[in-house]
Amino acid sequence: RKVWNGRQDALRRSKAWRRIVQLCLLTAQRVGEVSGISRGELDLDAGLWTIPGARSKNKHAHAVPLSKLAVEIIEDGIADTAGTDFLFPNADGEPLPSHTVAKTIRLAQDRFGLKHWTPHDLRRTAVTGMAGLGIAPIVLGHVLNHRGVTRAGITLSVYVQYDHAKEKREAMDLWADRLAGIVGAGAKVLPLKKTLRA
Repeated sequence: RKVWNGRQDALRRSKAWRRIVQLCLLTAQRVGEVSGISRGELDLDAGLWTIPGARSKNKHAHAVPLSKLAVEIIEDGIADTAGTDFLFPNADGEPLPSHTVAKTIRLAQDRFGLKHWTPHDLRRTAVTGMAGLGIAPIVLGHVLNHRGVTRAGITLSVYVQYDHAKEKREAMDLWADRLAGIVGAGAKVLPLKKTLRA
């Protein structure tokens, strides 16, 4: 909540930095993958972002389902960067490097009002939140593009050819709804003992 709601004061230089933080938290993808998004990777009508193998850590293309909230953030970014190939361009029109984003966040630590954290913590927070919502570990592995999980052993590497696209989308949508509740006003929750009477 502090990172999401405090981002405007903490990252004063640009809306791009704040959108990168939001998208890292929404999609559970690496900061370098988020900061390097190109328009050609996006299919907003289908709500899909495809990270090419050349840009993923494990060199395998990765389809990332986008929640409605993620699509809205991306559309705002596209509107602000008309005429460029990248969603988060630097002054030269190239994508913001992940080390620059990480350094900017490190220098803004005090303004967030939190102990030390890194962009990678957003990825961990997102997946931990999804796990808390009951998302199966195999689906989390697919969300993260962790082939050590999704292709572990002979069964998953040879026999199971299913891509879990449906479950990934459900996980992303469920997490986006939960995250919106966390960062927004949220619902009032009453203790169970007060709501159930014999």
